[in-house]
Amino acid sequence: MMESDYSPEKLEEASRYEIVVIWDNNDGIFVARMPELPGVVIHADTPEEATSHAIRAGADWLAAERAFGHAVPAPKSMLLAR
Repeated sequence: MMESDYSPEKLEEASRYEIVVIWDNNDGIFVARMPELPGVVIHADTPEEATSHAIRAGADWLAAERAFGHAVPAPKSMLLAR
């Protein structure tokens, strides 16, 4: 298992990728996924927690891809809603 490096730079990079947060009525939780980073799916009690954990999971995903010599996709442009 790889040791995660959650440096501000790594978290900033991961935060540039789209994060989709939805409420799962069946399980009573928020689900966050990063469509550009396959397999990054997080469950949490609040949308803020889901987003925060998704960014960390995204940073892990990017680090793992690079560690295996794989290219990582560039983040797509997106509109940020507030």
